[in-house]
Amino acid sequence: MKELVKRLFATGILAFSLTSLASPYLPHQQGDYSNFKDINGSNSEVKMEVFESISSGGFNQIKLSNFLGNTNQWIEKSDYFPFELRWVDIHGTSQTFVNFSDPVGTTYPVVLNSCTSEPRIAEKNISLSTPAGSFDNVVRLEFSNHCYHKSLHYAYFHPGVGLLQWKEFLFTGSYAYSLIEANINGNTYPSIPQLSSSALLTRGIVNVRHHDHVDAQITLSNISNEPANFTFFSGQDFEIEIIDLFGTVVNRWSVNKFFTQAIRDIVIEPGDTLALGDHINLVDFYGRPLLFGGYTLRIFVNGQAENSPEKISAESFIFLTYY
Repeated sequence: MKELVKRLFATGILAFSLTSLASPYLPHQQGDYSNFKDINGSNSEVKMEVFESISSGGFNQIKLSNFLGNTNQWIEKSDYFPFELRWVDIHGTSQTFVNFSDPVGTTYPVVLNSCTSEPRIAEKNISLSTPAGSFDNVVRLEFSNHCYHKSLHYAYFHPGVGLLQWKEFLFTGSYAYSLIEANINGNTYPSIPQLSSSALLTRGIVNVRHHDHVDAQITLSNISNEPANFTFFSGQDFEIEIIDLFGTVVNRWSVNKFFTQAIRDIVIEPGDTLALGDHINLVDFYGRPLLFGGYTLRIFVNGQAENSPEKISAESFIFLTYY
């Protein structure tokens, strides 16, 4: 923040403002908020709102309650460079975090914390569905990670709404925080209630001496006032997988089970829910006990809601131990 304050004194103006300057990828003003919820099973929530704002001469720094998992984080915006966001470190020095007008592949040499650095534009003009709505013209950022116990994997931004989703990895598991509701510049999201999902999965340390299986469940909820149509692609409603640290699937719930191949349509009435899930044994495809160590537990629904191409899924991190 010191860097901006120097610029403000240089112009002879230092003012605290209730209005954030124009920046489509972080349009929040004081009083605006975005609420996020982990869609990987923990159901924990994070609120992002503007705590403080300093602006003058076309430059603006805002203090956010939470930004990509970092609490009380300052971000700098500018009327002169509306597609650029600058990261402000603990010393008050700002560096380019991202310039959304740059091409795919552009990397920015900025350190976010001891575990995460170098945001890179990975994709542009993509679509993303969240509990708050479906969005086009989305930009995906990826990050370099240096720690096993804490790292930031990706983030999605939309021009007009700002941050839509990010994924971080902690020792207790992976957390994908997705936008569930927001009030930004007088606009409320979701604008139309829709089918939402929540998940409950085993996560963290699992002692195999006492537990021979883990659980995974997804619940679909119709939060609208109209019936919601959902299509299953076969008689198998869902799948559960266990994946090792190399990305190899070592067991599937559907192994040795038989399902019809008929496509089925169901209707979830307003206020109703549909729970899908089961447990999966901690063995490989040959029935051998899994080795100790880290695995990803994943569940996904074998179907989709009407007018939504998004595959509904959730995952958690489990660590198997025999002690």
